[in-house]
This record gives sequence, structure tokens and C-alpha cells, in this order.
Amino acid sequence: MSAATLSPTCSPSRKLARIPTRSLAHRPGSSRARASFTSRVSSRAGFSLVEVVVAMLVLTVGLLGLAAGTGWVIRSVEVARIETARSAALQSGIEQVRGTPFDDLTPGSATVGNYQVTWIEVESTNRSRLFEFAVVGPGVGPGGGTFAPILTDVSTSFQYRVIR
Repeated sequence: MSAATLSPTCSPSRKLARIPTRSLAHRPGSSRARASFTSRVSSRAGFSLVEVVVAMLVLTVGLLGLAAGTGWVIRSVEVARIETARSAALQSGIEQVRGTPFDDLTPGSATVGNYQVTWIEVESTNRSRLFEFAVVGPGVGPGGGTFAPILTDVSTSFQYRVIR
């Protein structure tokens, strides 16, 4: 083989193909060259129907996953909001007991937002008193967690010891 038939990008060790010569009709700028170029590009450009269907399927699965995840996030935020409000109501009752002098401590109650907080004395010594707090109001039903039902009258209790 002569050097004239080698492609500049091919190595001599590969089997070489003959480089076609261009006729005058294929010169850049001629109408035949443009038609030839357009037909070659249009036959290779774009996506096949199978590629489009697969892309649509992948996109659909992704969007459905996002939609399901969004519902779970909204539910988790609502449960967290309710649990935070319950904790704040309990903390308010505990602060009232802590702010009262030891000898003046008595059972009591308070309303904090949508929650009713009550406390009673369950044990007393001359050095400490044990109070049981009950919080009644909106909360997560039995089982807890993200998928438990949200109910309007959930009661929880907590014990707190006051030391002299």
C-alpha cells in the first residue's frame, strides 16, 4: 500500500480502507453536497421510539417516587409539630411547679394552646415530692411513629420529682 491511501489518523498496523475521492459535485457549498450532508445527518439525528419510551418510563418512576416521598415528608413534619407542641405544654406545667416554693406545692392544671396539663402529687417526703403530669390534647395515636393516626384527645403522663 502506498502512503497516499493512508488516513492521517490510522496507524500502519491496521487494515486500511481506501479513501474515496470527491467529485466536483461534492465540493463544499454545492447543492448536491448539502443534500448529501442533510440526508446523512437526518438519518442519524434524534431519538428512536424505544429510547423515548424508556426515557418516559424512567421519568415517570422518578416522579412517582418524588410524589410518594413528598407525602411522607408532609406527614412527618405534621407529627413533629404536634409532638413539639405537646412537649412545650408539658414543659410549661413543669415550669409552673418549679416556680412554686416547695412548701406551697399543690395539685393544679393549666391550659397551653390545645393542651390541658394537670399535675397531682403521688409521693411526698420532707426532702422531695413526686408529681405526675398528664397532658391531654392532639397527638399521635397508639404505636407512635410516622404512620400512626393523629387523634384529637391523646393522654400521656410524665413524672417529675421536686427536691427541697
